[in-house]
Amino acid sequence: MKKGIFASLFLLGLNVKAQTPVRTCGTPLLPQQFESWVQSLSPINSGKLGGGNIQSVFNIPVIVHVIHNNEAVNSLAATSGNNLNAAQIIDQINILNKDFNGKNTDTILIPAVFKPLLGKFQVNFCMAVVNPTGGVIAEPGIDRINRVAKGWSAPPYAANYMDATIKPNSIWDPNKYLNIWVCPLSNGLLGYATFPNPGASGVQGLAAPYGTATSDGVVALNTSFGSIGTAQFGQYNKGRTATHEIGHWIGLRHIWGDGTCATDYCNDTPPAQNANYNCPNFPYKLGTCGGNTTGEMTMNYMDYTDDACMYMFTADQKNRAQLILINSPIRAALITSTVCNLPAASTDIGISYILSPTYSQVISCPAVLNPVINLTNFGAITLTSAVIAYNVNGVNTQTLNWTGNIVTNSSTTFALPQMTVAALGSHVYSVNVSSPNGGADANLVNNNNTQFFSISGPVLSVTSATTCPGVPVTIGASGTTSYSWSTGANTATVSLNPLLTTVYTVTGSAGSCSATKTVAITVKALPTITVNNQSGCKNTTVNITASGANTYSWSTGSTSSGTSLYLTATTVLTVTGYNSPLCFTNKTVTVTANPLPTSTLSATNVSCAVCTNATVSAVASGGTPPYTYIWTAGGVNIPQLDDVGTGCYSVTITDALGCKSVDSVCVIFDVGLKKFINNPNFVTVSPNPSEGLFTIRSKELSCLKIEITDALGRLIKEVKINSGAYEINLSAEAKGVYYLKVISDDRFMVVKLLRE
Repeated sequence: MKKGIFASLFLLGLNVKAQTPVRTCGTPLLPQQFESWVQSLSPINSGKLGGGNIQSVFNIPVIVHVIHNNEAVNSLAATSGNNLNAAQIIDQINILNKDFNGKNTDTILIPAVFKPLLGKFQVNFCMAVVNPTGGVIAEPGIDRINRVAKGWSAPPYAANYMDATIKPNSIWDPNKYLNIWVCPLSNGLLGYATFPNPGASGVQGLAAPYGTATSDGVVALNTSFGSIGTAQFGQYNKGRTATHEIGHWIGLRHIWGDGTCATDYCNDTPPAQNANYNCPNFPYKLGTCGGNTTGEMTMNYMDYTDDACMYMFTADQKNRAQLILINSPIRAALITSTVCNLPAASTDIGISYILSPTYSQVISCPAVLNPVINLTNFGAITLTSAVIAYNVNGVNTQTLNWTGNIVTNSSTTFALPQMTVAALGSHVYSVNVSSPNGGADANLVNNNNTQFFSISGPVLSVTSATTCPGVPVTIGASGTTSYSWSTGANTATVSLNPLLTTVYTVTGSAGSCSATKTVAITVKALPTITVNNQSGCKNTTVNITASGANTYSWSTGSTSSGTSLYLTATTVLTVTGYNSPLCFTNKTVTVTANPLPTSTLSATNVSCAVCTNATVSAVASGGTPPYTYIWTAGGVNIPQLDDVGTGCYSVTITDALGCKSVDSVCVIFDVGLKKFINNPNFVTVSPNPSEGLFTIRSKELSCLKIEITDALGRLIKEVKINSGAYEINLSAEAKGVYYLKVISDDRFMVVKLLRE
């Protein structure tokens, strides 16, 4: 779809398997409002258009704008060149009249099941013989445009250049003409068309995105226009590109409804899965879509098959088109147009063109206009007087009485009073002629004419800005000597503080010259920050993530959307979320450190190394109950292990919040060799817990043996020390519980160490 219009784009794609170009189309879905309007015009049958019985013959005047490079008209034998000869253009019009009225010879190829459905639109595409000023066209239906004289870029043309430059500067009144532009197109473009607007709003029933008064019509590739001359573009050489696009121009959808097995709102086109290409053999995709008992209608002009393989419309497509033609204001006006008939009025004065100012003329400020117009007598009697009205930009209209002598089918130039225009920028000079010979004009369509021109001088420039609610911003204008803002300020710069996006106007003046510009101050919304995971277990790492902004900055130093935190205690963090450098929100987040469960472990001793009648038990507290217990010895969710032998047993305690603690208890035994003592003065350890360094002190005078085991009973260190103080370094070991066994002669003692 072209920006600003609702268009059907016929493009060339590539069928990889067949290695041949195929049609593809950028046509989006028609809005449901349009479809609802169409459905309101006729009885509804199962959600599709049916039952219409309109029997009218419509004349559709055609003007073909041939865009060329200052070339001579193609010869009849030419197969290349942009300035198509009249024979090729007439050939295309003949194809349209045959295709839309079911008179094309290849209707004999329509499968028998579809022959009764053939739609005959009862339309007549006629070549316009009268131009917009009421004059007779030298070549009926043809408007040859030298793009060099117009100052347009060289072809091939993209759709956006067609719509922004060529169409607005060459379109004839779409209420009177079907405008068709024929020229080389870029990017594999075959053509495109605008849909008819239902007339809810806009100029003469047109409103974006369906089309505008300067874009309505059809664009076609010159090498796929007609079937002779330059129509040499592969399998698109029989004029069916124009047939397809004019189908869109009068409101028809693609047969697959622009969706998988979607509706085109015509009862007699079988459901189609999607677009079809090349020349499928009938029956094709029989039953692929629900309700399709015949195969798809690949030969319909609203499919994507090759020119030689599309050769019919249906009756419901005809009914839909006729309903739209008589109800859409832009199309209803067109079918009453008389521009295919030669004028026969007695008094008819018109303005053929404006000689001065010239199209897009640039005049230095202060501009002095010396307007000159061409008056033409389109009537049957000599004209001697008329009233001429003129203005710039539609204001301060002036009138004067013209007298002279213009015989039938003759013209004269006439200079209008000089005008001074001081405003910089683009302007429109408009002129109207009326009251020929003091009476009524029999034909008013040629009484008006306009010309665009511009005034150069100091270039007014205005800066724009983006801000946030409550954040002032300064913008400035430059290029002139004085300024006047819509806020009332008269300085070059202004400080603004809008709460919402706001448009401001500034007028800059330099002497008698002035220019006006608008500038929008965009106000971006402040981000709303949300943060997940605002708690975690003490002595664990938690990941915290923010959302709602474009970029972030955390008090931890992180600049991503998330941060990691080793949670030793409940911690307050700050995150700043930015939508722009000036648009930010601060959010304070309290990350709660959930306490770890603690345990009290106990064990009964046994009297021999191989006994299995000891008991170890754990009692959990703290944290958030309830608790689960997992023992390394295999006990699952039980606080006590019975009938265990000697050794150390580790238990993991998990509370309801998932916080864990690990502790161990050892079953010791006494076989008469050594005596276990429980005297806190025998051995002291500090600090305990520690990050790795433990100092051991004992008052024993004899040599001590030290054994350190982990929670599973594995020996980590074994040393002998003298009495006094000794430092043990467990920094290289993992965090957790360890056991210190101190042996002196026939006595020993066990101390639990906690490595943090």
